Amino acid sequence: MTDPIQVVDAVDAKETFAQDNFTSRRTTGHNLFDPDSLLTGAEEAQGLTYTNSSRKFPDVETREAVIRGEVSQADIVRLYPRTLNQ
Repeated sequence: MTDPIQVVDAVDAKETFAQDNFTSRRTTGHNLFDPDSLLTGAEEAQGLTYTNSSRKFPDVETREAVIRGEVSQADIVRLYPRTLNQ
């Protein structure tokens, strides 16, 4: 079986959260962070939601670093703002 693939900024990338769930994260010790789950009050006030917008990353490597928790939430909001999905 191959890993699920998603397109991130026109680049094929492994779908990190395709089989992710609360139980597996807690029992395996892998507490990965889904950057699209971060929605600030200011973004919400602009009309952005979980379904109509997402964070844009310059490349797949940066997105993976965010998922691994190597970037603070404050920096995620500042460096990779939510934008409306096309």
